[in-house]
Amino acid sequence: MGSDSMEDSFHEVETTHSEYFADVSYFHNSNFSDRVLMIEIIPDRPDEIDSTLGMDLTRLGYKIVTISSQVLASNLDFFGKWFSNDMMTVLMSNCHRSVNLRMHASEAAALMNNLHDLNCNTLEPNRRPLLVRWIAPLFGKAKLNVDGASKGNPPRVAGCGWVLRCHCAFIFAFSRCLDSGTSSVNAELLALKHGLMLCKDMNIHKVVVETDSLLVVNWLNNETQPPLQYRELLEGILKLRNDMMFCKVSHVYREANSLADGLANYGARGNNASFSCPSQLPKHLLAIYALDSAGVPTFRSIPASV
Repeated sequence: MGSDSMEDSFHEVETTHSEYFADVSYFHNSNFSDRVLMIEIIPDRPDEIDSTLGMDLTRLGYKIVTISSQVLASNLDFFGKWFSNDMMTVLMSNCHRSVNLRMHASEAAALMNNLHDLNCNTLEPNRRPLLVRWIAPLFGKAKLNVDGASKGNPPRVAGCGWVLRCHCAFIFAFSRCLDSGTSSVNAELLALKHGLMLCKDMNIHKVVVETDSLLVVNWLNNETQPPLQYRELLEGILKLRNDMMFCKVSHVYREANSLADGLANYGARGNNASFSCPSQLPKHLLAIYALDSAGVPTFRSIPASV
């Protein structure tokens, strides 16, 4: 990714007061753990020169820090200086787990020292961050993001979710609570089937489908053979796909499928809901939709060799 597009991908987080953290129950929440802080370090002076490369730099590098819910809960005043209310809403969601900060080198050094004292961990040297974001479909096509969720082993609760959007607008979204014992794979397939049925009912014939299940994508693209218990459901999905003028099923990282993931988890918590406009979404899902629409990326940790 070029420096210009990379530069546009970051948003400076405003300094806020700890009043946003008055409700400590935010942190005593199974969703609020293993969060990632991505710090972009820029020169203290615009004309700063890197002595090694001998060239002007728009940034000096990155630091990636993981933060546990226990550390957050016991240091509310400290984190309240860095995270805005909107960022807290995103962190509280079950999908986006990272916050991006842009800081001058001197500020970053001081922050890193404090984070080290709080026992926060920096990312391993053999890994690197990857910018991931939801990308709107081309004009004339719709994009269907689907996901399934199950909790427990064996599954006690399950849900599925799907959201349909075009290049410039929200079309429809659903959350469904599924029978106990439904696996996450089965939930994923049900989300895909119902999402394609929605497209058919709405006379949408050109669809890009995205899922974070590589297993499902490989089955649909005949890369691998599915187990017998899924074949009937897959046949119904393939028939719906083949009836369309255009239907491509692709794998994306979970960070690019965050809204569908959130809808699936919302369903797994016992909610059956449909949404015909973004304002009907629960607050934490509306925040994810806004970030998707604005093209704001999140960071995924991947091996440095990839």
